Order: sequence, then C-alpha cells, then structure tokens
Amino acid sequence: MIVGNGIDVVRIDRVSLNLSKKILTEREKKIFDSLKLEEKKREFLAGRFAAKEAFFKALGSGVGKNSFLDVSILNAEKGRPFILIEKDFEILFNYAYVSVSHDFVAVASVILERRKGAIIANFKPDFCELLEIIDNDLYELDCDIPPFELKRVLEEEGFRLIKYGNIWEASYFEN
Repeated sequence: MIVGNGIDVVRIDRVSLNLSKKILTEREKKIFDSLKLEEKKREFLAGRFAAKEAFFKALGSGVGKNSFLDVSILNAEKGRPFILIEKDFEILFNYAYVSVSHDFVAVASVILERRKGAIIANFKPDFCELLEIIDNDLYELDCDIPPFELKRVLEEEGFRLIKYGNIWEASYFEN
C-alpha cells in the first residue's frame, strides 16, 4: 500500500555549494567531494535537495522536526538512485522509490510504500509474524516496528536485522 508520494523541483543555477554542509550526509559528501566540476557539484546538490524535499513531502511532514541528514540519496552500481534512511520516522514504510532528473532544474519524485514482509532477520521474534523461513537461520518477517527500533530490540537479544525492505540493509552500516 502506498503511504506517501512527494515531488520537488530546484533550479540548479540557484544552488549554493555551501548548501552541501547542511543537507549532505557523510556518505553523500564523499560522492560530492569526488566531483571535479563545479557544474556537476551543483547538479548533484540540487538533485539531493529536491529528492530530500520530495521525501519529506511523501512523509506528509515537510522537513519540520526532521533533518536533511536523516536520509541519504545514493546510487546503485548502474546509477539508479535509492533512499537509505538514517533514523526511524513516524510513518511506517519499508520501501522507498526515488527518481531524480537534471536539466536546468533538478526534479525528484519519491513514493513510500508499506509492503507485507521483506524484513529479514536471523531470528524470529515473538512480536513479528513469520512469513517464510529462507534457510536455517534467516527469516522473512512482517513487523509493525520501524527499522532502527527493530534493530535495537533484536541486538538486545543477540540477533541481527539483516534487511528492512529496500530502505535499510545491514551491509550499508558495516562499511
């Protein structure tokens, strides 16, 4: 079920490079700093700003009590952008889809979805519904607990949250 949808547009020529200090996470700053041309840096920054604004619109909250540093917009190997959350949010979702396009403007669209399952852990807690045993020590679950809270609860019991839809994966945090 779709729980949020947001869109935003930013004129690239109006973006100051100083904005990078306010809106980019450490993961994003590494990419930004590797760009050589000022034009590419502005484009990158405008795209991230638009995507994060679209994300907060999809949440229904705007930035409000959140921060641009609460979410990273990264790229998969072939360039497809994806959202990596850095904290739990009030609305429960386990899938986030983002699209970013650049010309003289950067435009971004975000869709948030709550889908049954797609939460993988190496333990089946009592408070989650077991959907599938993937192998002897991996379980697909359905939980009404946001990812960082679920991670904390599982770690207290000595277990790991491996994946939470497409917004949280253990390998992102092990680097």
